[in-house]
Amino acid sequence: MPQPKNYIWAELTQESKQLLESILPYKYEQTFGTHITIDWDVDSSIYSDLIGKKFKFKVDTLVFDENCEAIPADLTNTGLRSVNKNPHITWSCKKEINPYYSNYLLYVSEQNTSFGPVEIEVEIKAD
Repeated sequence: MPQPKNYIWAELTQESKQLLESILPYKYEQTFGTHITIDWDVDSSIYSDLIGKKFKFKVDTLVFDENCEAIPADLTNTGLRSVNKNPHITWSCKKEINPYYSNYLLYVSEQNTSFGPVEIEVEIKAD
């Protein structure tokens, strides 16, 4: 019998989300700022030792263009890895823009704002 497939993410703690919101006002209508994708379409049991654990790391840049904004997340010192080549927190997007666009944004945008470094905390979750 096939195993159910799940989504694994690193969710910002409420304190970290509030801290970032106090520094970075949302530019676009759709606001996110909730998580970093770790993996998807996987058997979550391979992450069972991580689920519920918290990790801290620093962020310091907001990348943006005319459609979306995102915060790159360097997970190097946490031991975490993301399926995304450029792990990030999607911050906000225009109403008509899918938040998935933020994956593309990090490859093409040359616009950014420095704001840190700021230490944030995430908790690993799965559905």
